[in-house]
Amino acid sequence: MKFKFTESIRTGIGHLDDDHRNLISRINLVAELERSADTTAIIDALSEFKAELAEHFQREEAYLKAVDYPKLLFHTRHHEETINSLEQLMGDLRDGEPIEGTASDICYHELLTVVLRRDLEFTNWLADHPELEK
Repeated sequence: MKFKFTESIRTGIGHLDDDHRNLISRINLVAELERSADTTAIIDALSEFKAELAEHFQREEAYLKAVDYPKLLFHTRHHEETINSLEQLMGDLRDGEPIEGTASDICYHELLTVVLRRDLEFTNWLADHPELEK
């Protein structure tokens, strides 16, 4: 397993952390497929990752709406940008365009960890509002 769920990216919100673990598992699958250099299989795995990521974003946004997170719109826009970046990556791979690094590295370091850092903003906000249930 190349990528791991670490304490530094834990939100403390069980269902969201479970999603994050599953997303990391998907990225690890992409990393395994990269060893075979089968672009079609890699793109298929990225497509599955994208679908799961989009579902996660929907669940997360519903949660943030339920707790009346004041930066929900900003957070939602970032989710859209992340999906767009992933689609661009997949398009580049399909078109044979060069990418910097590997798709799995990009998904983990440039997409998922950035998303998780943004999630820490709302977990800090929640910590300041203990009356809200996690």
